[in-house]
Order: sequence, then structure tokens, then C-alpha cells
Amino acid sequence: MQRRLTIALVSLTLFAVLLVGTGVLIFGAIGARQETEDRVLEQLGAFVDLSESIPNIERVGPLMGRFGQAFEADDLAVVTVDGQGVVRSPQMGHQNQSGGNRNSALTPFTLEPQDHARFLQNEAVLLDEAGAVVGVQLLPYAVSNRPGISPAVLVSQRTAALPTQARQWFLISATLALLTSVIVASFLARRFTQPIQAIQAATTRLAEGNLSTRVQVSGQDEVAALGHSVNKMAGDLERSRQLEQQFLLSVSHDLRTPLTSISGYAEALIDGAIDEPARAGSIIRSHADRLNRLVTDLLDLAKLDTNQFRINSTVLATGDLVATTIAGLAPLADRHELELSLSGPLDLSIRADPDRLAQVVANLIENAIKYARQTVHIRITRVESASGEPEVTISVDDDGPGIPPEDLPHIFERLYVTQRRPRREESSSGLGLAIVRQLTEAMDGSVTAQQSALGGTSIVLRFPVADSVTPPGVTTPETH
Repeated sequence: MQRRLTIALVSLTLFAVLLVGTGVLIFGAIGARQETEDRVLEQLGAFVDLSESIPNIERVGPLMGRFGQAFEADDLAVVTVDGQGVVRSPQMGHQNQSGGNRNSALTPFTLEPQDHARFLQNEAVLLDEAGAVVGVQLLPYAVSNRPGISPAVLVSQRTAALPTQARQWFLISATLALLTSVIVASFLARRFTQPIQAIQAATTRLAEGNLSTRVQVSGQDEVAALGHSVNKMAGDLERSRQLEQQFLLSVSHDLRTPLTSISGYAEALIDGAIDEPARAGSIIRSHADRLNRLVTDLLDLAKLDTNQFRINSTVLATGDLVATTIAGLAPLADRHELELSLSGPLDLSIRADPDRLAQVVANLIENAIKYARQTVHIRITRVESASGEPEVTISVDDDGPGIPPEDLPHIFERLYVTQRRPRREESSSGLGLAIVRQLTEAMDGSVTAQQSALGGTSIVLRFPVADSVTPPGVTTPETH
């Protein structure tokens, strides 16, 4: 790529030099031609003006030499033009030292009809011949004993050519420009390609599994933006791997603890070492329920990923559903000596799947119970969104240690586990809040997390307000 960029830049410079040089030559030639024609016209007019002060053509001859030197014409001659427009040998003439040969051996030539007509009207006629401008104009004399013959002044002036020294300087300048372009192109090509090569090498190392690779980025151009994107991708991949490892450790712990208890109590029951089999069965049942919840979370997440989760939405009273969910979790809160409370209007309506919304609220309350010290408070409110639309919010607040600010943007990501460990005995696999977010968004809602006024964490669900509650037994299913 570096070689191709260098060749492209040098080729562009060469094309520009050739284009400019050709333009200079063409426009220089046009300008020189125009300047020569102007000079010939000026000389013709001056000679005709001078001839008007000379009474007869015979007295013009002795003055031709001085006229020629004064005009600096290559050739200056008095010629005759017949009725057919044929220009013949000069009556008299002058040749500058610098060239011209019209006065000594003028080859007869014929004016075109339109040029002859202009000549007879006393207009100057300009002709091209072998790199020279030849001008002919009628003189105010009559040639005796030769009817139809008109005397005329002829001026020949070679067109100025581009000086040899100028051509040499142009070649030198073009060579220097090309050499400079090679140096600059090589530098720019390296400057452009080195970051890209570094990014290529970094992506290769990332593909090989070295997720700690980063690209050194400088500047604010598109290549720098690409480097930032690669670094962000590498950071996300590294973080995903860490989350995956953390998830495996957490799930392993969540599986090992109940399995160990189940195995231990089962062996004790087999050996007859337990005096209260019912209590042992109850403990085994609780650990089996814990395993079942973990497996259910994994299955729910897999269904959400494959869009196999059915959402049957209907308009429902938010307060009734939340109150029923709280009542089902009250024994769990009592077991941990926590207070569950609910506030806000209970008649606000939203459109959602009752079962899935109950699952979302239950997940949030169970998560709050893991961290709360004394209180978990659920609040229902009606607010306006940023666009001015009415919304219903369901917030679950706890008075636990709270979530560190650096963890708040990530708690709804799957497999993410905050560094703050639960106060209760159960650890977290990092799946519950991810399921909450996906279910909420599937029901056209949103979920956010923030610091709670109780000192812990507040997780807020938002849903658009529905017009009315669907009568019992009537549903309007919407499958996502």
C-alpha cells in the first residue's frame, strides 16, 4: 500500500507538471502570436501614416532602411497587388540583420478573396507563414501606366519563441518538483500506512486471542477514529471474556453449593444419620428450587436470544399485579426480617404481558431482598417522558450498600456481577437483571438504575400509559 500511494502521488505530481508545462507553452504561444500580430498592425499603421506625408512613392525608397530600423521589423517592403490579389516582388525593401528574406526574393502569393476585399477597403490583412506574421496594407499611391495595380506595404515579423533558457529552467524545475514529490510522497505514504499497519497487526493479535492488545492512537482523523474503534472492540472483547469467566465461576459456585448440600443430606438419609428426615427433605427441596431457578434463568435467556419468547400483551392495572407479586414474596421478606412496602396509585394502566411483568417485578424484588438491610420499597407513579407522553413507573428501592457508579451502566448486561456481594447467602449469576431488561424492552418499556433515596439502589421500570383496563376474559395478544 505504501508503494502504491507513493506511485500515485508521484504520478499526480508528474501529471500536474506536464499539464502546467503544456498550458504554459500553449498559452505562451498564443500570447506571443497575439503580441506579434499587434506589433505588425502597429507597424503597418505607422508606415501608412508616414506615407501620407510623402508626395510620391519614389521618395519612399531612400527612407526604407531607416523605417525598417525604427520599426524593428524582420522584413519591410513596398509590394504590388494586382486585381486578382496576387502579391508580387517588392518595389523596394529593407531587411533587418536578425532575419527575414521577403525583400530580396519575395515569392508571389495570392490573397484570399475575402482578404483581397478587405485590402481594397484599406484594411490591414494578416497572414500566417512559417512561424511568422505577414501583414499587407494598401498605400495611398497610384502606379503609373499599370491600371489595376495597387502599391502596398508588407511587414513580416517572426513570432517570438519560448527562449531556450526558459525551456531549460522549466526542465530543471520539473525535475526538482518530481524529486520533491518522491520525497514528500514517501513520507506521506509512510505517515498514512504506518497507523493502518499497526491496526492490522493489532487485529491479527486480537484474532489470535491476545485481547489485551491496544493501538497507539494520535490525531483526530479517520485513521485515528478507526484506531479508537479497534481499541473499544478489544476492550469489549476483553471485558466479555472476563464476564464469561466471572459467570462460569459464579454459576459453578451456585451449582456446587446446593449440589454439595443435596449430596450430603442424601448420604446422611441413606446412612440413617438424620433424626428428622422431614427437615432434611425440606433443605434438599430448597436447594433443588435454587438449582431450578438458575436453570430457568438460563433457559429464559436462551429463548430471548432466539426470539422464542412469546409476549401476550394486554391492558392491565399495574397496582393490582404489583400488589399480588409482593404478596407472593412476603414470606421470603419475613424470613430475612425485611419490610416490603408499596405506595402510589394502584389504578394506573399499562399494556404488558401479565405473566412476564410479574416475572420482571419479582426478579427486581428478589434482587433487592439480597442486598437490603431492613426495607424494600416499591413505588408506582405517573410521569411525563422527555417527549411529553405520559408514562407509568414502577421503582424498586432498597436500603442496601448500593451499586458503585462505575457499575451502574453495566448491571443490565448479561453475566455482569457487581463487586458488591449480596448480604444474603445466595450469590448472583448475572442473569436476572439481563432478563429483566430484555423482557421489559420486549413489552415496549425501559429500565434504568440509579442511587436510591433509601441509600441503596433504585431500579425503575417505565411503560407508556394505556387508556383503559381490558375487561376480564378479554385480551389483545401481541406476540414479539
